[in-house]
Amino acid sequence: MKMFLEKNKHIISLSAITITFFLFWLFSFLSTKNIIDSRISEPLEGVAYILCGTAIGTLLIFVEDMFYTISIAAFFSFLTAQIYGLKTIPIPLIVSLAIIVVGIIVSSIKNRFIIKKGPFFSGVVALAAACVLGGLFNFTDSYWIQLFGVLAMAFGVAFVYIFLTSHRKVEFKELAYIFTFLAIYISLQCFVCILTQPDPRMGLLKKCIDLGWGVANNVGMILLMILPFSFYLSHIENGTKKIIFTFVSYLIILTIYFTYSRGAIVSLVLELIGLLIYRYFISKNKQKYLVLNGSIIAAIIICFTMFAIIKPGDLQIMIENFSGGIKIDSLNGRSPIYEQFFNQSFDRFVFGHGMFAPLDFRIDVAEGQYQWGHGTFIHTFYTMGFVGLIALVFHLYQKYYYLFKEHSVATILVAIGFLGSGFYGLFDVSYYYISYMILLMLILAYVPIDNAFKEGEDPIKSKLKKLFLKLRKHD
Repeated sequence: MKMFLEKNKHIISLSAITITFFLFWLFSFLSTKNIIDSRISEPLEGVAYILCGTAIGTLLIFVEDMFYTISIAAFFSFLTAQIYGLKTIPIPLIVSLAIIVVGIIVSSIKNRFIIKKGPFFSGVVALAAACVLGGLFNFTDSYWIQLFGVLAMAFGVAFVYIFLTSHRKVEFKELAYIFTFLAIYISLQCFVCILTQPDPRMGLLKKCIDLGWGVANNVGMILLMILPFSFYLSHIENGTKKIIFTFVSYLIILTIYFTYSRGAIVSLVLELIGLLIYRYFISKNKQKYLVLNGSIIAAIIICFTMFAIIKPGDLQIMIENFSGGIKIDSLNGRSPIYEQFFNQSFDRFVFGHGMFAPLDFRIDVAEGQYQWGHGTFIHTFYTMGFVGLIALVFHLYQKYYYLFKEHSVATILVAIGFLGSGFYGLFDVSYYYISYMILLMLILAYVPIDNAFKEGEDPIKSKLKKLFLKLRKHD
């Protein structure tokens, strides 16, 4: 028994974390449905935040194995079903973050923290700096709040990456387990959301997912990025675990489908083609791979065929909810958004209008809501100008440069996940969504690229130096 517990301690811990977080989220979610009194759920939510912050802070100081810290940190931003703005952040969350900061400081002193420039350091820092510079000299009423607010968030995200690359490591296999369990957790949230609709049947047929921390589009975007981790586990594990993680992969795929996020589904098709083909080529036993995956795909097709025969009306509703919402002429209502964002971007094309500007720039959202540009690049241009675009392109180039240069199973699968969520980001912003950015930093900190990266190396700087020497030689 002791040997079993020791061998499976990480899986057991992740199971406990998943269940605990799910129960806390469930209380919060049910209160939004008026099924549970908010006088019960709100204090419980506060307790959950304090417990998470205390757990992370304590683990950082006293536990050498970073697996547990990273596990809780990965789940942290998906804890609540409540929607918070900058002016409505609950006190327990602030206290929780303060405890984590104390844990980081004490841990850094205790372990003699020395900054190490990880492979993506310059790109991450450049993007963070561009966020802070966004809206420079655009002296609106919220200028100083924006400056210090964005500075805190940008510094926090960048420091997560710097701290993790400079601190104790987590093996990529362990990270794959964390993100796979996180995907299961989010999938459970989605199906609870569907089943608690006034008409659960219609919940399965139309876009309705709102988990509090994010709506259907946010869910699809997150799952697109972390889907490859279950594929990785299905590749490296054997026996029963291989079968389980293959089934989990298809559970995640079905969850993305049932979000009815059209952008996420289109991105999923492209990502899935890449994942299935690549998994086939790296599979040690291609016949077993084809049989297992073919059987699951065939079972899904049979289920949908039976559904079409038994419930043809419901199938028609499902198809209409997906295809009926696709309007090519207006790009699903995005045309006026793109036009206004693009035109107004040139008013402040150097540093942009600032990250908080979309709070006062409304096209299709209610007052007080954030107007997303529905495209990572156009949103970057409007909020951060050409400085932001340059920083983003540099970061993306650096990210894919090292992943493909390493070309290991881990890095290629991660790259496919980034490409999937990145393609989605062409018509709905992926970057700057805090939950996405936290997971992004965790992945960049722990994806293994030891062969592709040497301390102090910079791909852009290296190429510019070669180009300069080549031009000088011609002179």
